[in-house]
Amino acid sequence: MPEKKSIKLISGKRYLLDTNVLIYSVDKASPFYAKAKRVIEIGIKQNVSFVITHQNLLEYTAVLRRVYKIKLEEILKDIKIFTSYFEVISPLPTTFETFLKLLETNPKNYPFDLYLAATALDNQVFRIITANVKDFVNLGFKEIINLKGL
Repeated sequence: MPEKKSIKLISGKRYLLDTNVLIYSVDKASPFYAKAKRVIEIGIKQNVSFVITHQNLLEYTAVLRRVYKIKLEEILKDIKIFTSYFEVISPLPTTFETFLKLLETNPKNYPFDLYLAATALDNQVFRIITANVKDFVNLGFKEIINLKGL
């Protein structure tokens, strides 16, 4: 069995959890289920502040309903758990302008990823944990942790 890589999170720092991390943390059939659960558990133990956005919760709901065919009641239970453990941030009045700047300099990136990044950056969150590192490179994050590489 391959050795697990150590997860190095900085105590007291804020880390945005990408929507895919939230989904993998509840999808026991995913090859990334154990990694997603482990990173969240370690972060909580290490006093890391995990952050999610309204957008994460909307994407989570849409994917679980449309792709996984999960009942809304189950999704709402998950959301209540997430929002009780993680800080929830909102776009600020400056976020759309930040999004437009990111879009101009990264026109090939998916707009929803750029808006997620803009929301995080405007809220002074400069670290992200994601399974899709390439989506967040060169957007202003100080650290991008690759869930797949853990």
